[in-house]
Amino acid sequence: SHTADPQSYLSRADIVVAAVGKPEFVKAEWLKPGAVVIDVGINHKEDPTAKKGFRIVGDVDFENAKHVSSSISPVPGGVGPMTVAMLLKNTLNLARASVGLKPMSIFR
Repeated sequence: SHTADPQSYLSRADIVVAAVGKPEFVKAEWLKPGAVVIDVGINHKEDPTAKKGFRIVGDVDFENAKHVSSSISPVPGGVGPMTVAMLLKNTLNLARASVGLKPMSIFR
């Protein structure tokens, strides 16, 4: 992160969206107790015990942050499926628009 002293911001935040691009950058002790944490990061971290020699982790130290936050998205499996769903929906709506059809609504 290029933010000077991110801990001072995170310690006051009710909602944290972490998209730093650095494995386990956000530490549990930086978080306000009860904060909601959305981890958008996807990083490889070396792990000799893993089959491929690495494991996928987020930008938040999940194992420690889960004890401080009221809710936290896991990596992998957190926001990824929602991202894929929205990309598919947008692709479908572009295809519909290209043949003169109205876009699909998110809500029915």
